[in-house]
Amino acid sequence: MKRKTISTLFGVYVACALLFNFGFLSVFAEGDPVAAVNNLSDYIFGLIRAVGMIILG
Repeated sequence: MKRKTISTLFGVYVACALLFNFGFLSVFAEGDPVAAVNNLSDYIFGLIRAVGMIILG
């Protein structure tokens, strides 16, 4: 790969990582904090599964 392509892909990766860490991901615990953690875990693994399906085609 060309150096410019690699740096562009790295920039996209960094932008996505920052969005996931500081952007739109909010969790509100209504009553049971363990349920909130389980819901967050399901959400993150769902995102990972969706990205994997997109990459595999």
